[in-house]
Amino acid sequence: MSTKTFFISLAILSITFIGCKKIEEIAEDRKVMEENSICEQINADLITLMDDAYYKNGNSLVTRSASSSAVLLADSVIITLNASDSSILVDFGTGYLCRDGRTRKGKTKFTFSNGFRVANAKVTQTFDNFSVNGYSISNSSTRSQTYKGLNASNQPHWDFIANLTLTTPTLQTIQWSSNRVRTMISGFATAFNFSDDVYEISGSGSGTTSTGSTFTLSITKNLTVKIGCKHIQSGIIDMVRGNGSKISIDYGNFVSTTCDNQAVLTYNGKDYNITLQ
Repeated sequence: MSTKTFFISLAILSITFIGCKKIEEIAEDRKVMEENSICEQINADLITLMDDAYYKNGNSLVTRSASSSAVLLADSVIITLNASDSSILVDFGTGYLCRDGRTRKGKTKFTFSNGFRVANAKVTQTFDNFSVNGYSISNSSTRSQTYKGLNASNQPHWDFIANLTLTTPTLQTIQWSSNRVRTMISGFATAFNFSDDVYEISGSGSGTTSTGSTFTLSITKNLTVKIGCKHIQSGIIDMVRGNGSKISIDYGNFVSTTCDNQAVLTYNGKDYNITLQ
């Protein structure tokens, strides 16, 4: 091989290597976005699940609207109230298809301290072989919420802390933590009508993907969540990977009469339309 041919070969090898690395980095950035979205949705579902369980009345749920998709639990899910430790146990057994189209298995327990909607009332959630659509939440995972009363705008708001370890359907592990403030901006006056509840969410979080990439995130424009809609409806999340890569997801502007599954992903200065799962 001539010297000229040798250097050309090295150049081609270098370009190929850089190209492969770039593809790998893009794949990891996408993994951060996808797995954080999964964790965000599971975390939001757990809040709705607690509300459903709390408003249980006898052998049925106080549904606010009996046929509404706002109610997450299937009617046949077993809910046990325990006055001795102020807890509610929700048992999905070997699996129930719930009203949001997701299958849940196992058990989750909510333990109440100082009531429910009383200032500084706290609810702690634990898990027992619990899973959602094949994503298992480890028994060591915890979530808590503290009701903080009314804010300056006379709106009820809560502090939420989550530390979750998820196992994917392919048996990989995701770590996810968040600190959030959740404010009810609509629906507080209709205590037994879930369908008109709308929340704004602010705060931050961090995590490690199933492939080992670390990331932090901040909500730079409050997220809007409408009960009965499977997807975040507005707001912006900015994420930074451990290697410095930046990703932004814009869920658009809130329209009370719609529930869409579209968002815009910004990466390397370019916008991409994405469909939420």
